[in-house]
Amino acid sequence: MPNSRQLSGGIVIVFLLGIWAWVQFVYLRFIVSLQIEGIDSAIYSILSTVFAFSTLYPIIFWAIRDLVQQQKVFVAESTIPTQSMPPHLQPVGRAIGAYGNRIALLLIIFLVNLSLLGLVSAFSRFQIVQSGPSIGLNSAQPTQPNQQFPDQSVIELQALVDEARQHMEDAQRYAGDASNFLGLFEALGLTVTLGGALLAGIGVLRLVSAENELQKTRERFEDALNRKEEELEVLKSQLREQAQQQSLRIEQERRNVEAAVSNATLALALLPLGERQYKAQDYDGALDTYKRALALDDQNPVTHLRLGYVSTQAGKLEEARQYLTKALQIDPQLTPAIAALGYVYRRIGENMAQGIERDEMLLLAESKLIEALKMSPKLVDDDGESWWGSLGGLYRRRGQIEQAINAYEKAAKVTPHSSYPFSNLALLYMQAGNSQKMMQTYKRVERLAKGETQAEIDNYWAYSDMLASQLAQSKMNEIDDSLQSVLETAPASSPYVLTTLIDTLTRLTTALGGEEKASHIKPVIDKLQVEIARREAASTPLQPTT
Repeated sequence: MPNSRQLSGGIVIVFLLGIWAWVQFVYLRFIVSLQIEGIDSAIYSILSTVFAFSTLYPIIFWAIRDLVQQQKVFVAESTIPTQSMPPHLQPVGRAIGAYGNRIALLLIIFLVNLSLLGLVSAFSRFQIVQSGPSIGLNSAQPTQPNQQFPDQSVIELQALVDEARQHMEDAQRYAGDASNFLGLFEALGLTVTLGGALLAGIGVLRLVSAENELQKTRERFEDALNRKEEELEVLKSQLREQAQQQSLRIEQERRNVEAAVSNATLALALLPLGERQYKAQDYDGALDTYKRALALDDQNPVTHLRLGYVSTQAGKLEEARQYLTKALQIDPQLTPAIAALGYVYRRIGENMAQGIERDEMLLLAESKLIEALKMSPKLVDDDGESWWGSLGGLYRRRGQIEQAINAYEKAAKVTPHSSYPFSNLALLYMQAGNSQKMMQTYKRVERLAKGETQAEIDNYWAYSDMLASQLAQSKMNEIDDSLQSVLETAPASSPYVLTTLIDTLTRLTTALGGEEKASHIKPVIDKLQVEIARREAASTPLQPTT
């Protein structure tokens, strides 16, 4: 549909064409009057040619208008299908299709001009013929001399007759020329009229064809539009379904997140309880609490770390390794888990027979402990002891006395108020041949251990260090009380702690010169072994009798 701008332009064009037609009509009357009055044929030919080719005026007007406004008023896109044409003819077809209306209009105007010229020529010939024969008729008969007039009058009359005859011949010659010229225009007008009718018929057929093609195009467009609307409805339906599914999925994820947050909060609340149970030497209770926290939130690496550490103290080394490995899978940079895993590897290696596999396990333990201490040199375990002490114990078991002393001295700097590193340093000083420094260090151990037991009455490790220092100094009056405290505070679920103390007292016996010089240590070791046997018997389920 044309827009308002195109319609207004079309109205202006029609108005200007009306003015142009009126000017043409006035111009045509002027030519007719000139021809009737006998104007020269050359001038008449020029004026007629100007009139015939005045069709060029609209062409000039349209060209100027298109250049100024850059638009077409009567012409839309090409109505001729050019897809089936050869490529080199498609531009011509598009041009004919786009400017066909203008070309047809200009041809019609040109044919009308030629037809009007033919009518003017026929009318002019009729006027000349009517005037020409009258002159010839009046002068066709020669004038007989009147005997009554004098000779001079006869001569003048004869001259007038000759002049009239000459005019008649000229008029007949002009009439013949005009008749031939106008006959040519009549033939040309007839030809043009027939050609115009033929072109008009072709134009009508082309218009009908264009209308049919337009109708087909409209139908195809409507079909395509209907298909697109159907596809759009299907797409809308799919989008609604996807939106509903997405909404349900988001709602489910929200509920899952809320549940996870709630479970994670509850799991975090259980961790302090597990810590208190561990401090109270209730390893089994601590493990149960941490497992409950793990069931609520299995992605908390701290829970896996606590389970691994308590499992290590309870002697469940394989379970401890699994928990610590999982903790590092969740958080590879969790330094306490790296150190605890290195300690588990050390404990596993200590229980292995001498050989390559044991050495490899101890090397793996050393690498993990060093890795953790490089990341955090002041790192301590859940008992508050420096991990340098675990590395020093590894070196001591491999006979690397200097490296062990260096490691325990670093541990003493990290925890200067703990008796643990100094108790191990005392024996290492004796192995290095410095008995005096050993005794000085044991005195410090006794003082620190007493302070720890007063601050934490259930501190088993402080009681064991105090017992060892008293045995080293032969304080027989205090040994029994310290031994009783050791047996009372030793975790029931961890036989490892008593075994470690026996190992320490055995080394102390060797450092003091053997069982003969340190005979007071042997009864203590025997009591510890009895306690271990009792606990093992209590933990072994009774077999049914047959």
